[in-house]
Amino acid sequence: MADAAGRFSYYNRLSAKNKAIYRRGDAITSIALPDVAGLPAGLRVAAAAAARALTADKPSLVRAQAQKICDLVTGGLETERVVVKVLRVRPRRRYGELHGLYTRDDGKEPTLRVWMRTAQRADVVKPRTFLRTLLHELCHHLDYAHYRLGESFHNPGFFKRESSLMRLLVPPAQEPAADAPPPDDRPAEPASDATPADPVQLRLPEL
Repeated sequence: MADAAGRFSYYNRLSAKNKAIYRRGDAITSIALPDVAGLPAGLRVAAAAAARALTADKPSLVRAQAQKICDLVTGGLETERVVVKVLRVRPRRRYGELHGLYTRDDGKEPTLRVWMRTAQRADVVKPRTFLRTLLHELCHHLDYAHYRLGESFHNPGFFKRESSLMRLLVPPAQEPAADAPPPDDRPAEPASDATPADPVQLRLPEL
């Protein structure tokens, strides 16, 4: 739930330091990639190729295209690269399925993990859901590596940034009517292991 200022309820439990980080992140509502020739087209081509590979159940090709998407974004922003790992069946958690995971450990490369199949029936996930999850985890990476926020909070600004990238990969006019883009202030469905009410994907910050 959000308060009158649009802040999720956990905001009131944060320390003064983390409230300031939350507000800084919430104020960033889009990810502005440089106007480099071929970048938007490259993102769309990689997204379409990833969707085809996903439908064909070819993990290595899915991973290659997912890595390309992330490399195009981080390269365009001239920020730290993130390693993409594409895994088979989503792990189960007490609150549901784990869709994606971003980890950033000392001495190791930042890593982004996404899964291709649902936990309940092992169905291949829908391409748009897969791409949304990929971008969700990439946004966590950018919060640390590009924006230098120090924490990566789920707030309205975070989901707006995620949506701004999604529109670059799959312009709204190209999306099927039955799977329309979500509102800018929240995901259409849980795109990862966390819900909008959860403070952070990588770890819970100190309150």
